[in-house]
Amino acid sequence: MDADEASSRKDEMNKVKETKKQVTTRALNRLVSDLKPHSKIPSERELSEALGVSRMTLRHAIGDMQDDGLLYSIPGSGTFVREQRIPKRAHLTSFTQDMEQRGLIPSTTVLQAEVVPTPQAVREAWGDVAERVFRIYRLRSGSGQPMCIEEAFIDIAAAPDLLSRDLSQSIYALLRETYGRGVEKATHSVAAVPLSPVLAELLEDEVGAPALEFTQVGFDSGGRPVEYCISTKKAEIFSVFYEVQRKPD
Repeated sequence: MDADEASSRKDEMNKVKETKKQVTTRALNRLVSDLKPHSKIPSERELSEALGVSRMTLRHAIGDMQDDGLLYSIPGSGTFVREQRIPKRAHLTSFTQDMEQRGLIPSTTVLQAEVVPTPQAVREAWGDVAERVFRIYRLRSGSGQPMCIEEAFIDIAAAPDLLSRDLSQSIYALLRETYGRGVEKATHSVAAVPLSPVLAELLEDEVGAPALEFTQVGFDSGGRPVEYCISTKKAEIFSVFYEVQRKPD
């Protein structure tokens, strides 16, 4: 066998190995897709027998899924299903729309709804505002899983009887459809924060666990401030996605 034939045969063998690994990865993906986040997957022996592949091929497939953020390993304990992050894109959508677009069922628990003195942070963001605003404090969930804690301050003039409405629904939709003051433009800032004991309990997570704190200032079509909202979301579930474009010289 000359050098060219040997090289060609080696390439073919590598292709077969790669194809087998890809098939195994797809099969493994289907197998673990029914498992809940942080569930332990079966042992290598059980998986190799169930999938009809060698342990070496299986290890490569597991490695690929770990690289893709689908699995994680704990030395001495095993391999587990990673909770998938939901990207927060730089688009102006409500939580309800966001969950529905991802195939999740949105639900909301209203924790507090009251009239409060306008916080200093809201004054600085809105400029000349009234002395008092609505404060709506809610737990937002997707398909029964706590996703975020939302503290929204709403201009009373924009929706005078807002507190008499069903606040478990989308406030964006209420503002737009009932009061004609929908949020059409907003500014965002994001900060990494640890979960406080109160937020950790509400989000069913550990105290000090990493979270993303989104602060949004919303304006209507006329540029008038309508909303100041602080949303605290689990960092293990949410990520931030931005699309940027080079500014012309």
